[in-house]
Order: sequence, then C-alpha cells, then structure tokens
Amino acid sequence: MKNIITTALLCAVAVSANAAWTETNKSKIWMQDTADMTYTYSNESTVSLVPSNGGLSFWESQGQSEVNVHFDNSVKVDFTKDARYELTFRVSFFGQPNNGGYTYCNLSMVTSGNDASILFGNAANNVCQLGIVVGKDVTATSAQESLCANSAGNQKYSTTLTKAAAAGFYTYKLIFETFADSSITDKIYFGVTNEGTGETGQFLILNSSHLGLGGANSKVFDDIGFHIFGADFLTEGGTEVASGQGGVKLLRDGSTLKTWTRTATPVPQPNVPEPAAFGLLAGLGAIVLAASRRRRSR
Repeated sequence: MKNIITTALLCAVAVSANAAWTETNKSKIWMQDTADMTYTYSNESTVSLVPSNGGLSFWESQGQSEVNVHFDNSVKVDFTKDARYELTFRVSFFGQPNNGGYTYCNLSMVTSGNDASILFGNAANNVCQLGIVVGKDVTATSAQESLCANSAGNQKYSTTLTKAAAAGFYTYKLIFETFADSSITDKIYFGVTNEGTGETGQFLILNSSHLGLGGANSKVFDDIGFHIFGADFLTEGGTEVASGQGGVKLLRDGSTLKTWTRTATPVPQPNVPEPAAFGLLAGLGAIVLAASRRRRSR
C-alpha cells in the first residue's frame, strides 16, 4: 500500500470559508474535466445514514453514554469505481459542556482489510476534522473511534472553523470523487455548515491517491457507522454538574449517502495530418515553387 500520507497533502488547497455547499456551487467541486475527457454524472442511489431507532428520528447520547450505529457491508464507498460518493449528516449539539467534557458525533469508515480508516466529525475544540488512521480498525475501541482522542489517527485535517461546536444544528458533508483509472487523481472534499449562523468551513484535500486509495491498491470502505458520545453538563448558572443531560443527537432528516456513477467522454481532438501527409504536402509545394521559378526565368 502506498504511504497513507505524504507532505503533498500539507499543500492542500483551502476553499473559501464562506462558500456554501449548495447546488449552485456544484460546478466548483465537480471539477474533473480535462482537455482530453469530460465527465457526466447520473444519480444512482440514495440511502439513509441513520437507521431506525425504535420509531425515533434520531440517535442520542445521554450524559457520558456511548452510542454506536453501524451498517451492514452493503453500504460502502468503493475507490475501485468511477463514482462520486456524497455523505451528509446532521448533528444537534445542546447544553453547556462541563470542563474536560467531550461531546462528539463521528462518522467512521474502515476498509474491508482493516488496514485503513477515516474519521470525520467534530473534536473537543474543533467543529470539523478529518482523521486518517493507518493500519487500524478504528471501531476496535471507542477511544480510537473518536477524533477527540489522541489515538484517533496519524493525521488530522481541520476546516477553518477551529473552535468548539456551540449549541445548534450542523450539517456535515464528505465527498469522494473516485476513479478506476489509476492515472487520474481521486479527491476528497469535506466541510461543515452551522445551520443557525450560515457559517461554513470547507477544506479540499488533493491527491487522495496519497492515502493509498487509488490505483492497483484501491480500497473499499465497507464498515461505515457513527460513534456518538455525550458529556456531563453544567446546570443553569454553571454551579454544579448534571449527569444525563444529553448533549448530542444524530438526526435522520437530511442524513444520506448519495452515489453517482460517472461516465467519461473523450473530447474530440482536431485532425492532425500524419507525418507522411506532411512529406507529401512539402513535396507538392517544392514542385509548385520550382514551376513558378521556371515561368519567371522565361
């Protein structure tokens, strides 16, 4: 497997912090066309990322309890295919965390070989982070499955919203542009939007092939799920700690995995004469030039 991370990723390109993840901006993030090839997308499928919870429309962590929600391996992100995968999930944070209390909701993705993992969500003092873990299944322990823990991974990348998540609703989005052709660079986009303020943090990672996800060593992430953890909260006035006050909800409304297939169409290239044709044209030109000179000399 290629090195999961290289210094090339440190030169990732930052996208405008205020650009919203809207349909009108798709042209800015679906930038795969080249001089030789254009790509078209067709919406293949949409599945819910939040399974049923006894009739409730959300999964919630109360106090310091842990909640894990995982899917069967039919829900997957396959880097061996020409496809676009867009994972969107909505989170509600509420209450005031006690000092040292971590409240988070992380999406975890593990390869079929358990040799690479991706974490995406919030950390203790960061609204949105993407973590890369080499050689580990992050679902093995809750400490690894959390971006709040130091054991969460080898590298972490943050959006521009480097602060703790205030109470409110947030929409997280993670996009993979995958190519079966190893000569084309796969891409990862991730970001978060505070639905109440409209503030958006986005970051673009180029060359996801550096993550060991492209070419002959392409990965299939077929263990996908969420790890949710609430913290103890201060009572009104901040005078005492109150356990079991909730803290975070993963909402079904707006939480989906959308998959598009991508079709490549070669760009018509201008006809260029073959080398033999160039020689023929040059010969004809020489004959015409010689004939004209003979006429002038007479």
